[in-house]
Amino acid sequence: MDHLMRTIKCFLALFLILQVTTETAVSATVYTVGENLGWIAPPNHTFYSQWASNKNFSVGDTLVFHWNPNHTHNVAKVSEQVYNSCSTSASSNQILASAPSYDYNLVENGSFYFICTVADHCARGQKLSIKIGEQSGGSPTGLAPSPNSPAPPSSLSALPPSLSYALILIYFLRYI
Repeated sequence: MDHLMRTIKCFLALFLILQVTTETAVSATVYTVGENLGWIAPPNHTFYSQWASNKNFSVGDTLVFHWNPNHTHNVAKVSEQVYNSCSTSASSNQILASAPSYDYNLVENGSFYFICTVADHCARGQKLSIKIGEQSGGSPTGLAPSPNSPAPPSSLSALPPSLSYALILIYFLRYI
């Protein structure tokens, strides 16, 4: 009987580990930059900043830059200075893609700046800036939290549900 209980505990522990790791892996989000509009010279200068303003980008997420293959665009990762000035000829510009679709994986916290270096596209608003993680008191999206924002969750409610269940189950398994 003791052997059976240890076997059951091992299977439950393995199950819980799989639940927690699966939930963590699934929590990454794929964002299509600009949604249906895609990566184009937008209708107004604030289009991409407005698009990003309600997103909560995290490490592990992916940005998908997609545009019509009949149009000429690219994706360049640039410095904040180049982003602000739209200096499309800067030697520091890192052209990531010229094909009509590009996936950029967010692998670390920080500020990231993207522009299109074709013609006057950046000056017309084809640029995106995002922040990941807490930096200099900012929020993950780079916007100040609204005064009506709910307080951050505490205790077990801050944990992913499967991890909360795992902890509760482990607590009760001590008595078997």
